[in-house]
Amino acid sequence: MADVADALRLLRQASAKTELESILNHLYVSGPLAALSRDGRQILAKRASQDTLSVLEMQVLKTAADLFAPSEARIGLDGVLNALKSGKAISAPGSSEIPVRQNEIAWIAVASLANVCQAHDEAALFLLSETVKHVEEDVDRTMSRALSQLEWELVSTKVQGRWLDFITNYSEQTRGIAEVMHARFGMSVPEPDASPGIHSLVYALNNVIHGGTVDDDLVENALPQIVDSLHDIRRRAASGAYTFGGVDYGDIAVALIVNCTADQLWQPLADFLLDFRVLQEDRKGAFERLARSNLVVPDEIAARFRENAVRLVSAPGPSMSDEPTLPFPPAVRFLGAYRLIDEAELYFALAGLAGSSNVKSRREAAVTLATLARHSSHEYLLPLALPLTGDSDSDVRANAARSLTLLSRSGGVLATVAMKRLEEVLDDDGVLTPVLALKALKDQPLILPPAFRAKLVSLGRDHPSRLVRQEAIKLTSRAEGTSEILPSSGDA
Repeated sequence: MADVADALRLLRQASAKTELESILNHLYVSGPLAALSRDGRQILAKRASQDTLSVLEMQVLKTAADLFAPSEARIGLDGVLNALKSGKAISAPGSSEIPVRQNEIAWIAVASLANVCQAHDEAALFLLSETVKHVEEDVDRTMSRALSQLEWELVSTKVQGRWLDFITNYSEQTRGIAEVMHARFGMSVPEPDASPGIHSLVYALNNVIHGGTVDDDLVENALPQIVDSLHDIRRRAASGAYTFGGVDYGDIAVALIVNCTADQLWQPLADFLLDFRVLQEDRKGAFERLARSNLVVPDEIAARFRENAVRLVSAPGPSMSDEPTLPFPPAVRFLGAYRLIDEAELYFALAGLAGSSNVKSRREAAVTLATLARHSSHEYLLPLALPLTGDSDSDVRANAARSLTLLSRSGGVLATVAMKRLEEVLDDDGVLTPVLALKALKDQPLILPPAFRAKLVSLGRDHPSRLVRQEAIKLTSRAEGTSEILPSSGDA
């Protein structure tokens, strides 16, 4: 543990910003958390009282903030604010980044530390002043990322109002900020005055997804464009011409079916998804959204997918990647979720992904298992998920643990085994696995064995991560039918 903390210190001293960021993120996600905590506390003890915190030290503080007690986070917040206000924040030597990009780390650190020490209004007002100061310097993207870290539900209505006034007056320069703020406040994002065609539809669909409404005429007028665009992609693919990036018309078509009951799109969508000349990447978004949804696929459309299921999984067509993942994970998720593929073929595809030596394939396997577990408790999902919960990769472990929480609702022996293993993986030395598992449990009927409930109480009291403690306390409170009372301090 000391060796890892020393390595972090040496990276800071060497101004190795990219390497430092990568290791910090890895430590937070998969541990050891003690090393991250140690380096962060060394900075608090030796440097935070000065006005010359470096950007790299702030990088450590923003990542480790979740591990600090409120009093420690306050020290860190003061250190970052003082360095910014005094203008003495030290950039990495030789950095060619523009000042606004360098400030992004500091702004995220402000939000992250303020969450822990309950200084939400102070942070929101400071970030507003920074936005005003830099509004002409393309601050939109960098500040949006900082604002998305702040717990806006704990920001006062008065301060929220000041932010809303600002983005109303600077709508052109702060489009990204406006989207973050309106999403956090549960409001529809205002459509730009000149939002042409498909982009206007995308804004409207995003509002529907967040509980708003959509103009029926807008949808009706957009449908021919969607159909024509899907056909145009197929026509160009037939001649070997591909366009990378741009609007994902397949995904938009599914969103219209899901949110606006545009069932007339099923036929052209199926033609598009089953055209094996079209890039896998052009069809991925549509398959993913279908797999996440709970739709009734029309019989004639379902029959077409069943007929082509094996080819769609094993030989899905061209890809931009030199080594695309096979079986094609988005198609496996969709076909498995809607039972449009023979179970033996589905198991063969899942086993191929889960047993691969390629970590990317195993990540796809874990995500697929969690997706399928949402739809039904196939008996073979648990034996595939269990080994993945011990994988060397944190993303694999976390999504496999998420599938266990969903499988635990099935009852009987499967539920017992899933809960026992889930109790073990909650001890994962990192934040990602316990957080994803606990969040997934929030959506399940809670009948918790005494040993598992004791584990939740222990996590809520002792886990080094504030985020994990919060999720465990919420779950314990729900299981016991009590109010969710979070600790006011973690100084113990």
